[in-house]
Amino acid sequence: MKKVFKSILWLILVLVIVISGYIFLIQPEAGYQSVYLVPENAAFIIESDRPFKAWAEYIDPQIVKIPPYLPDHHNIRIDLAEFYGAIHTVDNTIGKILHHLKTNDLRENTLFIYTTDHGEAFPRAKCTLYDPGIKTLLLMSWQNSDIFTKGKVINQMISNIDLLPTLLDLIGSKIPKNIEGRSFLPVLRDHNKPFRKEIYLEKTFHEIYDPLRGIRTENYKYLLNFEKIKTPYQIPADFKRSSSWRYMKKIFNNPRSEEELYDLKKDPNEMNNLRDDPNYKDILNELKQKLFNWMKITNDPILKGRIKDHRKGSLKQHY
Repeated sequence: MKKVFKSILWLILVLVIVISGYIFLIQPEAGYQSVYLVPENAAFIIESDRPFKAWAEYIDPQIVKIPPYLPDHHNIRIDLAEFYGAIHTVDNTIGKILHHLKTNDLRENTLFIYTTDHGEAFPRAKCTLYDPGIKTLLLMSWQNSDIFTKGKVINQMISNIDLLPTLLDLIGSKIPKNIEGRSFLPVLRDHNKPFRKEIYLEKTFHEIYDPLRGIRTENYKYLLNFEKIKTPYQIPADFKRSSSWRYMKKIFNNPRSEEELYDLKKDPNEMNNLRDDPNYKDILNELKQKLFNWMKITNDPILKGRIKDHRKGSLKQHY
């Protein structure tokens, strides 16, 4: 039991360290095993956000790969190069964390989790419900386990809300009934085992009020946008400081539709809105009904009208 507790302690610490694009090297309280994480108990915090170049290694903008949802322009390449350079810094720091786990004989009995809370911090990604905004990184490694080793790649839809019940299931704990997520531990044991037919998507605030709801299946995605705006999507303040935005704002002039429907097999980059296509009417109505049923089950406050902003002070600048 002591070994299990130690592993869980490290699991929680390491998860906090690497989630959401932040790097945390923490000076722990005396008495915790995690005191050995950082040499000489050093403590510093870095948020690897814009401007990326503040902590990025240099990457030649000419060699970067442009995601299909962004145009190939010099400003985009500069921003992406700095972004990839920041990823190098994060990668090196994670390597140091793993090294300290190994040095202190904790690596084999620690489940290491590396995940993020949203997609890439670029236009049409972060703060949207398009795939580049909702696809998040999830790497799980536990050397002393057959489940989390051998470089498995599992191509199934899961949600971040499934992580907690999975960890509870892993340690043999009871999963509370009021947790919406599901354990994907059976999928890790058998990656051919069906898991989710659909996932539900939502965003209400970043530093701006922009409630979005959606449903994604393997083949289709339906999005419902509650705020009428004159642009295709909202742009957070940190984007507006980027070289990408200085170019994107010149071509950023189409009003957003209240509803969006995409055929993900034919249009994986979600560029062709099929909302008004009569051939997709039944699919739209089916997904819309499922979405509203989920919103009712989860008691979504947007069903009662505009959601009041209870955030205070500096929180409004970030979330």
